[in-house]
Amino acid sequence: MLISGGMGILQWLPVRVASVHYCFSHPLIKPVASLFQSLMLSRLRQGARMRAHHGSDQECRYSLKTFGIPVDALPIAYDGTLKNTAHLKRLTRRRAIEKCRATQEKANPTTGSIDILNDGIIEFPANNDILCGRGKPMHKHPGNVMLRELVESMFSEYEGAAYGLKMTTHENVVKILTGKIGARFLTQESGGWWVEVPFEVAVEKVTHSFRTVALDNKTRKSRKKEDEAFTREKSKAEMDGPSKRARLEASKLDVSPAEDKCSFLF
Repeated sequence: MLISGGMGILQWLPVRVASVHYCFSHPLIKPVASLFQSLMLSRLRQGARMRAHHGSDQECRYSLKTFGIPVDALPIAYDGTLKNTAHLKRLTRRRAIEKCRATQEKANPTTGSIDILNDGIIEFPANNDILCGRGKPMHKHPGNVMLRELVESMFSEYEGAAYGLKMTTHENVVKILTGKIGARFLTQESGGWWVEVPFEVAVEKVTHSFRTVALDNKTRKSRKKEDEAFTREKSKAEMDGPSKRARLEASKLDVSPAEDKCSFLF
């Protein structure tokens, strides 16, 4: 009855269960776990998997990593203590959001309440949203990755365009992302929540992305030229003799042959 009731709840939830992993350390639980697994598999949706992990805490974590599960996101530390840092941050953010909404409600006494869905406060950005800011979390966000891929695909035509056409391209990229894809350009407030930035700020974000791609291409071309020049010099040195080839290798490492020989002797 417990299994059937639990599976009924899973079928009603707006999520698709891809896999279920359960860990245990006591050896006597293993036969019970096998029976539980066979009963659960018959009730899970087609394509779902169940995996049992037996061993110590560290062994189970390593086993979960082989399935691509981020064990650092688990709410339990290695020593068994609960990790509540993220939970406390979310509670602080929720208190700040409720305080902000209460202030807005007092500022609009005629309506008596505010529209929570349209008050501009966004607690969790979506995958399509572009986050304005610096750092690895912003850089790795799916929306920011999508923006960079779009900019790179348009850069060959953008590079040879006039200045006025470049500004038009910046605006068109914003319109494509916000219109066709439904993305939002967001910035994080001091309270921890996110708000949508004006159109001009979104255009500046796209402009910065084009500058970054241009700089990356310039650096890549410069390194390619240096590598090609070094390859030519090395091929020529191999034809001239071993002494010149040794000097060329030493210059590549910024170490003279004499210094290299002395360091080898001592």
